[in-house]
Amino acid sequence: MGVIIVIAKRFDALIGPGVMLLYPLYASLRAIESPTMLDDQQWLTYWIIYSLITIFELSFWRILAWLPFWPYLKLLFCMWLVLPMFSGAAYIYSNFVRKYVKIGMNVGGGTNYTDEQRRVLQMMSLDARKSVQDYVDRFGWDSVEKAIKAVYIHFLLRHVRQNRDSMETKNENSDVSRAEEMKNQANEAFKGHKFSNAIDLYTKAIELNGNNAVYWANRAFAHTKLEEYGSAIQDASKAIEIDPKYSKGYYRRGAAYLAMGKFKDALKDFQQVKRICPNDPDAARKLKECEKAVMKMKFEEAISAPVSERRSVAESIDYHTIGNKPRSSSFLPTKTALAAVVAAVMVVAVRGFATTEILMVLVSVVLGTYWWGSFSEVEPQYSGARIEGEEVTLEFVKQMMEDFKNQKTLHKRYAYQIVLKTRQILQALPSLVDISVPNGKHFTVCGDVHGQFYDLLNIFELNGLPSEENPYLFNGDFVDRGSFSVEIILTLFAFKCMSPSSIYLARGNHESKSMNKIYGFEGEVRSKLSEKFVDLFAEVFCYLPLAHVINEKIFVVHGGLFSVDGVKLSDIRAIDRFCEPPEEGLMCELLWSDPQPLPGRGPSKRGVGLSFGGDVTKRFLEDNNLDLVVRSHEVKDEGYEVDHDGKLITVFSAPNYCDQMGNKGAFIRFEAPDMKPNIVTFSAVPHPDVKPMAYANNFMRMFN
Repeated sequence: MGVIIVIAKRFDALIGPGVMLLYPLYASLRAIESPTMLDDQQWLTYWIIYSLITIFELSFWRILAWLPFWPYLKLLFCMWLVLPMFSGAAYIYSNFVRKYVKIGMNVGGGTNYTDEQRRVLQMMSLDARKSVQDYVDRFGWDSVEKAIKAVYIHFLLRHVRQNRDSMETKNENSDVSRAEEMKNQANEAFKGHKFSNAIDLYTKAIELNGNNAVYWANRAFAHTKLEEYGSAIQDASKAIEIDPKYSKGYYRRGAAYLAMGKFKDALKDFQQVKRICPNDPDAARKLKECEKAVMKMKFEEAISAPVSERRSVAESIDYHTIGNKPRSSSFLPTKTALAAVVAAVMVVAVRGFATTEILMVLVSVVLGTYWWGSFSEVEPQYSGARIEGEEVTLEFVKQMMEDFKNQKTLHKRYAYQIVLKTRQILQALPSLVDISVPNGKHFTVCGDVHGQFYDLLNIFELNGLPSEENPYLFNGDFVDRGSFSVEIILTLFAFKCMSPSSIYLARGNHESKSMNKIYGFEGEVRSKLSEKFVDLFAEVFCYLPLAHVINEKIFVVHGGLFSVDGVKLSDIRAIDRFCEPPEEGLMCELLWSDPQPLPGRGPSKRGVGLSFGGDVTKRFLEDNNLDLVVRSHEVKDEGYEVDHDGKLITVFSAPNYCDQMGNKGAFIRFEAPDMKPNIVTFSAVPHPDVKPMAYANNFMRMFN
């Protein structure tokens, strides 16, 4: 027992001061060497515990002297401190005493150093000291001092860089984690069809970690959902640049090319997808469909006639002859002959026996009879709406809409009659139409309706049918996407035939062959009408005006403004619109451009047209003495959006666009004479279970 007590006291006498003195020295030297290592929890714990025990023992030594087990506890604790104390002492010796104290003792060698110079040399490593001394002996201190300080600064900077790199590594790891969190949130937004929100979140993920190809490809997919195909192509290309073997990058870019009608570019990307994923049946199926689309396009190009040689489809159609039976069975040959004899007798009685006149009467009667008989009547079993004579009446239009609501079809004869009559009306209009709204009257502007017929009926339910007292302007994109585009276009055209000034129609970017071929209208027309109607609609769409001006103050256009300043209304009137939309120029920009929040102009997120800022809008309005631009072309959550300091309004009239966007629809009512916009929003209504894009080509349905 006495031996143990003696050993405990000896350990206590050795270790106690060692711990008390070494820890402050150890911590200070560690802080000098590396500030990031200052937080040494183990040594601090030892120091604090021993300090507390020492204070406790000094305070209560009389009591502890009577406790027989206290020396044993003290011995165990002192043994616990031995290893860290010696490791700390070894660290101090190896890193500081050996390196600096020894250098300071050996600095000399016949050269007289100042205190400052000695301190500098003492901060040099042991290996560098001898070389420095030799250099000083040869060249003198003045010439060497700068080099020594430069070396010291170099090591100091390297130390700083190491600490900085360490911090950057930690920050990078933190950024990667935060980027993954942003991506997961974006994925959830995408699943909820909040595509704009998803794009914002993917953008934040990219800002934190721009070298992840998945983020770029996912954002490309979200852009595609918003029909921002130009932006989708840019993002997918970036994903491919980061990881050339990332198949989804090629997949997303190919889908965007396809949506723009660039089938050859899409084919290249899907071929690459197949090379990367040779055993993927989905990739193989999409590649096959893309190859078929390209082959079909090449075949159509090969058999198509030059534009200068193309004949009008409308001029080859006589809707009077459409039907399954002659107009009347009473015009048989015998009755025709009897009519001719009666006519001849009447001529003889009146004019005498002039043979020439008798023959002329006979021929006229016979030919006229057969001409009348050649007109076909609609078969009696047809139970839908009928046009009596040549005029389209309100009663007919109402009956036709009711039939469409019940998913009945209109007889082709009447469909031809409506489309041909509309063509005749539109052909006489200028490219820019002026509309006058009398004081005390109102005027309604609707945006895209995109084949959503039941939502069109809801607009009429909310705002009344088109009439002279309740006129409308539908601002393009009547067809495609929605699967009731035929019903939409025939309804709007029928109102135009009934009363041309009760409804105005503007061309959108989807009133074109290239869009109709991809997004369903062409397939729907073939299914509900005939192949000839496909060409007829394509021709009539070319007659649609490009823009309207209401009361000389409100400029209404489907897309937007221009890539150059100084465009006048007279320039728009002078556009030759009787063609498919070009890929550049004023007509293209009227149909495709979009506003942007920043001033100036930028590339189009769609890949066609451009983006224009509020300054562009302001200059256009000032140059043409206008107050407001109304345009459509973009889905908006509330059905509308006011931009450019109130000088531009976007209106979109297809709620829950494509049955997935969850947006509202809207229309704008203007009251003369002040013409202030009154925006009315509405929600989607139920429709029959026919999915959007139901008539699109197989390839597009695979992506929807």
